[in-house]
Amino acid sequence: MKLQAKEIEMLKKTVDQLNEKSLVLNADAQNALLALNDHSRLVQEQVLENADLKSKCYIAEKENKEWKKLQQQDTYSMEQFGNALKNVLINNDLIIESLKGIHTDPEEKELLMAGHNQTLQLLRAQEKLNVRVRELEEQMKKNEDSDRVEYDFCDALNYSFFN
Repeated sequence: MKLQAKEIEMLKKTVDQLNEKSLVLNADAQNALLALNDHSRLVQEQVLENADLKSKCYIAEKENKEWKKLQQQDTYSMEQFGNALKNVLINNDLIIESLKGIHTDPEEKELLMAGHNQTLQLLRAQEKLNVRVRELEEQMKKNEDSDRVEYDFCDALNYSFFN
């Protein structure tokens, strides 16, 4: 019996040691489970962050393509504008060359001056007519000719007998 009691006591000690080891292992397993849950949460956050970054990258690539397209259009527009300016400069050079030709060709210069003189004569004649119309309108007002005060002498030019 003593032997059995000793064996029971040793078995109790072994059970106690196994219980302690079991508690430690359970605590370690629980810590591992918490760490695994934390790691899973971090992985899930990284997956979400990765998806967000992919979305932002897609948007940035799309915007980059749009900017490149706009830049190409602007470059094309600037080229068109530059070409238009070059054409204007070429036309100006041609006009200047034509004008130089007019100044050197006496016949063309004479025609140009004749047209210029005619234009000046017409402007002076128009000015004289305007002065005469104003004088006649004022004279009619002084004579108190009420039926004709509102008469516009410029309208008379539209009648067929003046043409």
